[in-house]
Amino acid sequence: MNFKTKITLNLDAVIAISILFVISISGSGFLLWQVKALSEESVRQKMQMTVDSLNLSSQQAYIDKLRKECGIESGE
Repeated sequence: MNFKTKITLNLDAVIAISILFVISISGSGFLLWQVKALSEESVRQKMQMTVDSLNLSSQQAYIDKLRKECGIESGE
């Protein structure tokens, strides 16, 4: 008994597998690019949110100081 099996691969199958491989790698690269861009945008927005929060706190403290100097009660 001969248990050797001969595997043949058609040219069409090689082309199809190659195309699928290229599409898969390209898709992964595109998704990686999107994740990187969105991560950078998220960090930028978080930093801006922190700056905005500090600005609001500073402005509120200044408003409270002016109200105290003028004898106006806080409207909160």
